[in-house]
Amino acid sequence: MNADISTLFVKANEAYNRAEYDHAIQGYNDIIAQGHALPDIYLNLGNAHMKSQHLGSAIFHYRKALTISPRDPDIRYNLQYAHEKTIDKIDPKISLNDVTFPFTSGEYLIFLALFSIIIWSTQFIFLFKKLGWLKILRNIFIGVFIITAIPYSISLFKNPHFGVITHSEANIYSAIGKDNVVLFTLHEGTEFDILETIEEWALVQLADGKKGWVSSAKIRDSKLR
Repeated sequence: MNADISTLFVKANEAYNRAEYDHAIQGYNDIIAQGHALPDIYLNLGNAHMKSQHLGSAIFHYRKALTISPRDPDIRYNLQYAHEKTIDKIDPKISLNDVTFPFTSGEYLIFLALFSIIIWSTQFIFLFKKLGWLKILRNIFIGVFIITAIPYSISLFKNPHFGVITHSEANIYSAIGKDNVVLFTLHEGTEFDILETIEEWALVQLADGKKGWVSSAKIRDSKLR
C-alpha cells in the first residue's frame, strides 16, 4: 500500500473500532475503488457489513477475499460463520468441479512451471548419465505434474462469476420479468453462480443445480462490484 491508501486503511479501521460501521464501509470501498483489492480489505469490509446486519454483503465480500486468498483461516472461518446465519440451506451436487485444492490460478501455474523445469532438467541429465534414480525422480514429477494439472484445468472451466442475495428475500422466476412463474424464493446471503445477465436480470444457478432468473437489484454481482 502507498501512503495515501495506508492512511485510508487506518482511518477505516479506526472507524470500525469506534463502531462507526458505515464510515468504515465507505473507507474500505474507497480503497477498493482505487484498485487496491487486497484480501484484508475485503475481509474487513465483510466484517463491517456483518456488524451492520448486512448478511448478504458480508458473505459477498468474504467470498471476494477468499478468491484472492483461498487458504486464509480467518476468511474461511468468517465465511462459515456467516453461512450459518442464512435461511436457505442448499445441498450441493457433487461433481468433478468440486475436485480442487485451495490454490489460486497463479499458484497453480507456478507449481506447473517448477515441475516442468525439474522434469526437463532430469530428462536432460538422464541423456548423458543413465542413473536409475534420475529416471524415478523424473517419473515422480511427471505424476505430480499431472495431478496438479487436473485441478488447474478444472478451475479454468469453473464459473468464477458469482452473486449473493442482498435483500431479505428475492423471487426466482422462470423467465425474465415479474409476470412469469415464481419457481422459488431465496433469502439474504444465499450464493449462486451467475450464468448470464440481460438488462436488469440475471440467470442464476444454485449449488444444487436449480436455475432461474432474479432481478439484479436484489443481488450483488462479482463482476460489477
